[in-house]
Amino acid sequence: MILFHGNPISWKSRLQGPIVRSTTEAEYVAISDASQEILFLARLIEETVNTTGIFPIPTYEDNSACVAQ
Repeated sequence: MILFHGNPISWKSRLQGPIVRSTTEAEYVAISDASQEILFLARLIEETVNTTGIFPIPTYEDNSACVAQ
């Protein structure tokens, strides 16, 4: 789920496409997909509102193996 000023603007639930060998790798794939969506929405918001500088965008991950890396 992607929030903007506390309001959800994008969310997705689906089966993961690529076959992975560990939960850590699955979480990397998921966070990569989410990051692509975040960058698209951030650029869209920047163009729509005609502003710059909404970065950094905090991204949260709950898998301890991903966080440790």
